[in-house]
Amino acid sequence: MTLVADVQTGAGGFSVDAAFAVGAGETVALVGPNGAGKTTLLRAVAGLSTLDDGRVVVGGRVVEDRRAGIRVPVEDRAIGFVFQDHALFPHLSLLDNVAFGLRARGVGRAEAAARARLRLDRVGLADRASDRPARLSGGEAQRVAVARAVAVEPTLLLLDEPFASLDVRARAEARHHLRDELAVFGGTAVVVTHDPVEAMTLASRLLVLEEGRVVQDGTPAAISERPRSAYVAELVGVNLFRGRAHGDHVILLSGAHLVIADAGHGDVLAVAHPRAVALHRHPPEGTPRNVWAGVADRVEHLGERVRVRVGGAVPLVAEVTAASARELRLADGGEVWASLKATEVTVFPV
Repeated sequence: MTLVADVQTGAGGFSVDAAFAVGAGETVALVGPNGAGKTTLLRAVAGLSTLDDGRVVVGGRVVEDRRAGIRVPVEDRAIGFVFQDHALFPHLSLLDNVAFGLRARGVGRAEAAARARLRLDRVGLADRASDRPARLSGGEAQRVAVARAVAVEPTLLLLDEPFASLDVRARAEARHHLRDELAVFGGTAVVVTHDPVEAMTLASRLLVLEEGRVVQDGTPAAISERPRSAYVAELVGVNLFRGRAHGDHVILLSGAHLVIADAGHGDVLAVAHPRAVALHRHPPEGTPRNVWAGVADRVEHLGERVRVRVGGAVPLVAEVTAASARELRLADGGEVWASLKATEVTVFPV
């Protein structure tokens, strides 16, 4: 394992007590509601705050062990960190920002500048090397922050809500850039996010933190199948379809087709809210573009709403009113038809 952490820390009456491990080359999304302790946990692993108890091992090296009295300085932990607000130095050029970590680790000025320029080139900003951060857009600043973090060739990369300061359009582009950078990086990464699309686009595994404790750990599919809290159920409640876009439709991994107004081209993640899925006991009339037969195999009551998991060639989650659930006798299970309007699906390139 590249990261093995057993962290007990806290402040102001709030505590984090979490143990987890991340394998070499693995990207894990650390998710949880606001105030769950995600940033606190990440900062403790990085050494930006002190443990009350516990142990952190990075790349097989103990970088902190409270009981053994071991505490390796932040700059010597082989960890790269990307902050929510990017934390670029406003008085330094982009080149000097990216070279900063290298210089702090004793790399000579000329070599550090050369390596920093290569990183800026990789994120498409080499021609802006002499600019100051104030001239950057939010997405560009995020790319520079990632370039600075990976320039030191860390064993572990930690990213704390890297898209938090970006608008919707910038987030999509930044997510695409980060996915490419993580693929090239090839190391181990932990990404803090509250967005299920970001989590499932970037990571192969989810680590769910609530009230400072790890409540669930597994693949998106495994967690979606058996959510262990209301937060987790809401997090994975959206319908996520992976596939390849071909203009007006997406061919899903199962081979089924999902019709969308403008799907684009290439690998995509298609998202539809459960409330956009309509259920019927008989094939629906009219011309809905997406209709699939399935079986209502799980019904969950959420106040005046009812969430129904539909098994079949295209597994879906639908959310209907309690009155509709009674009228359709969904609690009885059995065969149903699910329909989804093409205009209710959002597509993200991956």
